[in-house]
Amino acid sequence: MFSDATDNISFRNELCGMLADVPLFDNLSDRELRLLIPYLQPHHAHAGATIVEKGHLDNHLGIVLEGKVIAYIEDDTGSRRQLAVVTPGMSFGETSLADDLPYPGMVIADTEVKLVLLSREDFRRIAGNHAVIAVRLIHKICRLFSQQLRQSHGPLVEYLG
Repeated sequence: MFSDATDNISFRNELCGMLADVPLFDNLSDRELRLLIPYLQPHHAHAGATIVEKGHLDNHLGIVLEGKVIAYIEDDTGSRRQLAVVTPGMSFGETSLADDLPYPGMVIADTEVKLVLLSREDFRRIAGNHAVIAVRLIHKICRLFSQQLRQSHGPLVEYLG
């Protein structure tokens, strides 16, 4: 699948079908998904490959299509703590679309992985060319952040209590 460019019609059709099942994009129509595809960069990584490095400014939103990646954060001693396991249909790096800060952690392929990446620059192009799509994506990302905050609220209260 990933040997073809995003302008290949069969690739675009297959990718559109895969993205339709991704919760981040489930509020986009088929037409809007097709408009989004040229902004996505197909990426393939072998197990153990670093997809996002800590401290990099050129970050991406990533959507896993096949395989599994793990998001880690490192403390000052270099010790890693696992933040999330990201499997097909899930995303990582959403904050990189919202701010211009270095990525706080790292993302490493746990298995052979196929994913698509959306850079901050390409997201800004989407916002300029297809504002409705950008607003819908921002809405979904805000909902995701809200869910994550609600999930962390209980453990935080217990920790502080």
